[in-house]
Amino acid sequence: MKLRICLSELNLSGVLIELSFRLNNTDYEIHHATASAIVQDIVNRNEMQRQIEAKKEQQHAEFTEAVQKYGQTFRLMDAATEFPTR
Repeated sequence: MKLRICLSELNLSGVLIELSFRLNNTDYEIHHATASAIVQDIVNRNEMQRQIEAKKEQQHAEFTEAVQKYGQTFRLMDAATEFPTR
């Protein structure tokens, strides 16, 4: 009878050890997945910020070019306009 109880206790201990190992492994996988997700989120936000900055720079360059072309096309007169008098 005592031998049976010892074997049952050993089986139970083995099951508990295996479940503990699996739980620890699952915890590790969760922490690893969380860390990977955080790193990917940071990379995505940085890329989005770079794209926003690049678009701002492009819009500024296009605006500057448009203003320069406008200034070349429509020059301000530097002399007073003379109207005919009678």
